Formats: sequence, C-alpha cells, structure tokens
Amino acid sequence: MTIRGLYNKVAAIDTDAIAFESIDETTSEIRDYQLKQLLDGKNSTGSDMTSYLTDPYFRTPEAAAKYSKWKDEISPKSNRKSGVKNYFINGYFYNSIEVKRAGDRIVTASAVPLGQKIEAKEPYIFGLSPQSKSEFIPLVLRPRFNAKLSALLGLKIK
Repeated sequence: MTIRGLYNKVAAIDTDAIAFESIDETTSEIRDYQLKQLLDGKNSTGSDMTSYLTDPYFRTPEAAAKYSKWKDEISPKSNRKSGVKNYFINGYFYNSIEVKRAGDRIVTASAVPLGQKIEAKEPYIFGLSPQSKSEFIPLVLRPRFNAKLSALLGLKIK
C-alpha cells in the first residue's frame, strides 16, 4: 500500500461509527462492571451508596445495624463496606438491569418497578464510576476499537 493509499483509507474512516459499534458489542461487559460496582456498594461517582444506618426506614439504629449484619451475610463476596447498601437480596433487581446505547449515550436501567424505586433513592446508582471506566476502557473497549480500526487499515494497532 502506498502512503497515498493509506491516507485515503484513514480519511475515509468513520471513527464515531467504529466507537458506537464497539460500545454496542461490549454492553454485556459494561453490565458486568456495573454489577460488580453495585455489589461493592459504589455509585457512578465512585462514592459509597447510602448507609442502612441513615435510612429512615429503620426505626432504630439497632434495627439498621441488625439488617446490615444480615445483608453482609447474604450478599455475594465483594469489597463493600459494612453498612453500605448494595441492593442485593436474591438477585431480582440485579437480573433486571439492562445496558444499551442510545445515540451517543450509554443507558443503564432496571426493567422492573423495584428498580425505579431504588433509582429514586439512589439517583447516581447507574453508570460506571471513574474506577470502573479506568478498567473497562483500556481492557475491553479500546482493544475492540483498535481491532476494528486495524481490520479497516490493514495495520497492526496496539
């Protein structure tokens, strides 16, 4: 291939289309990162979700502490701090979470009314945190994007 030929190939590339296609092909991985983040009790800002100890649902701090201890016992292993919510009991809410691309946005939502109630309590529950993005982009998204670009150009891209 000549330099002119390579230039013409590069000029014809629609990087937005490649990016959107790469995202569409990795929504299950985005969902995996979202679920891990939820199990760890983190929201999209990377902060801990609210604590059971400050939830007005519990009439006493003792009741909140007892519930929190029970949650620690039934939740899958994670890096969640004791007392921080993760909204996991039997997996129903987690199983309802869907990820899709809508235009230039990635939308994460629950398909059940319970999920909408949880989202009202935790407005930043959905979306990848900076930590999750710092893992997802270089480990999953960028390799997918680069492979597509490499196939179009006929060049190896790291």
